[in-house]
Amino acid sequence: MGIPVISPQYAQYLRDFETLILQKQAEIEAWFRSQWKRHKPPFYGSVDIRNSGYKMASIDMNLFPGGFNNLNPQFSPLAAAAATDAVERYCETAKSVLIVPENHTRNTFYLENVYALSNILQQAGFTVRLGSLNPEITEPSEFKTALGHTILLEPLLRTRERVHLADGFSPCLVLLNNDLSGGVPEILQGIRHTVLPPLHGGWITRRKTAHFAAYNQVAAEFAELIGIDQWHINPYFEKVSGLNFHEREGEDALAAAVERVLAKIQAKYDEKGITDKPFVIVKADAGTYGMGVMSVKSADEVRALNRKNRNKMATVKEGLAVTEVIVQEGIYTYETLNGAVAEPVVYMIDRFVVGGFFRVHEGRGADENLNAGGMVFVPLNHSIPTTGCADENEAQDGDESGDCKRVFAQWDELGIPRPNPQDPDSTGNRLYVYGVMARLSLLAAALDRFGAPHVVKEDGLAAGKGVVVTSDRAAAMDHGLACLAKEHGTVVVEDYLDGPEASVFCVCDGATVRPLAPAQDFKRLADGDAGPNTGGMGAYSPLTWAPEDLAERVVREVAQPVVDEMARRGTAFIGLLYCGLALTGDGLRVVEFNVRFGDPETQAVLARLTSSLPELLHSAATGRLAESPAPTWSEQAAVDVVLAAPGYPGAPTTGGPVTGIEEAEALPGVHVLHAGTGLDDDGGLVASGGRVLSVVAVGDTVDAARELAYEGLSRIHLDGGQYRTDIAAGR
Repeated sequence: MGIPVISPQYAQYLRDFETLILQKQAEIEAWFRSQWKRHKPPFYGSVDIRNSGYKMASIDMNLFPGGFNNLNPQFSPLAAAAATDAVERYCETAKSVLIVPENHTRNTFYLENVYALSNILQQAGFTVRLGSLNPEITEPSEFKTALGHTILLEPLLRTRERVHLADGFSPCLVLLNNDLSGGVPEILQGIRHTVLPPLHGGWITRRKTAHFAAYNQVAAEFAELIGIDQWHINPYFEKVSGLNFHEREGEDALAAAVERVLAKIQAKYDEKGITDKPFVIVKADAGTYGMGVMSVKSADEVRALNRKNRNKMATVKEGLAVTEVIVQEGIYTYETLNGAVAEPVVYMIDRFVVGGFFRVHEGRGADENLNAGGMVFVPLNHSIPTTGCADENEAQDGDESGDCKRVFAQWDELGIPRPNPQDPDSTGNRLYVYGVMARLSLLAAALDRFGAPHVVKEDGLAAGKGVVVTSDRAAAMDHGLACLAKEHGTVVVEDYLDGPEASVFCVCDGATVRPLAPAQDFKRLADGDAGPNTGGMGAYSPLTWAPEDLAERVVREVAQPVVDEMARRGTAFIGLLYCGLALTGDGLRVVEFNVRFGDPETQAVLARLTSSLPELLHSAATGRLAESPAPTWSEQAAVDVVLAAPGYPGAPTTGGPVTGIEEAEALPGVHVLHAGTGLDDDGGLVASGGRVLSVVAVGDTVDAARELAYEGLSRIHLDGGQYRTDIAAGR
């Protein structure tokens, strides 16, 4: 297959653009490499590209691509290699992947996509199973795909914070091929897995306008790099909210936005000498599946929508009402295959281009949406060298010689077949340019990670009082402005961390780092993580849900780099480094550092330590950690529950008598640690601080230790004392 034919009227524009991209190839690839060092790409994605010759740009980015069945099988080895990188980026020791697909059991072409995606991951060496959210799937069920393959869909189950299949299959990585348009189902909320893409990447919160706002930044930097007007690669857009197409609400605001964007396009056309008539695409700001889309050349067309067209615009997938739209500059598609309008769709896994296809529609014009009934898919058919070895057959049998690896290294650098500067509009060159455009959109998706939910808080120690976590952008803005309106007001906007937190203490001697056992604390005052933040209301260890190598990963990815950098700067760190972490859908993230033991996690961690803590600390102080044995741990679990004074964490009431300590400590495996206690004038034990004491218990399991801790706490009395009843529940 060759490349599409470009309209002769604009062919020279395209050839000039391709020539420029080829001339700047070294700079472009160096720039991409630098970007991926700073920004983590999504697990996978697909990008729709429109090409008018004078303008080539991404018009949509899908984080849950559903067309792997339309890719050329020649690309499978590359896709498998890219999938290996993508999985290991988040779960280095992963051996299995659980895919959660859409609920389309009757769409055999979608099922073929699931089969193709599974096959890519299986080629990468992973065990792959399919966990369905479809309520009709109540037992493992086989389905035939469009090409006659068989897939097994199994009901997705949940036990506590883990999702699994009926036989217990529960890998660390859950891969969504479901865009969650209808919202995040309860079974996936708060699970202790790495979920990719993250749950907040679904269309229930993600917006196209947020993506293209990030794309603005990417396009501006790239345009400066290669010396072009960014308009050539970046469509204008506006967002319109408050719409109800059925009731014609917001119609005037939409018409006004259409007029503004059309005027901007016309001004640019006049500047560039382009005679085309400007148009815009109006589409739902959330996912569309080709629904809720219309092409408009004047504001009057918006005002004149008939009932049928209003109904078409009013809802999208899952029957969700459209209240927000993006008004996006329309880009004419002057590429055709056999006379039919065609647009490329490029697929990526991790940071690699792994193939794509042309979406072709005989019944649509150059200014219309091609993602509609009657479209067909033509795979990119460029011949991909699978090996640089002398014997190609040998390479296909899995040869991993240096020569073979160099071929993939070529793709690693370019993301698309090697271009040929001597033949500007050859197949390889066109595909390379498509790949560059797609990777710009992929980079924008990486930058858009600060999308909803929004975390906005007043700068300074707010004890949870100045924090808003919301998917409502307006509410986030209002809170931020309120913080700034205060005298000397400042505000912090943080990334939303969508996974469970963990604490890992690391003992350091300036060069060597030794981790202690991970623990998890509970920061909120009340059950169910309700109420204000506190200094911690309890903790437990070990973390049975966490990856077995969590402590080693924290050392490798977090603590050791910090210690090494401090040594490089001449300020070697010797002591205890507290790493507060979140295990998110984007991988391991640092929440905070401290240079001390943390309360209440320390109580649970040290209760399990079977080796000598003084010897460990002495080794750190004397620079001998490397030659000292690693700490050892009991197989038992430890749970500690904090008893707080009334009024804590605000203004705690002190002076109340504390009784029952001896009775609690009479229980085997239970010990009470004092924090905010003192003696009154009569020598009686009283509360003297906010967090009064911790009841620490050790048992064969977390549940057993938890039961003991609460039995001990039940024997202690403090009038008005506060404690949580759900510490370590379900762990």
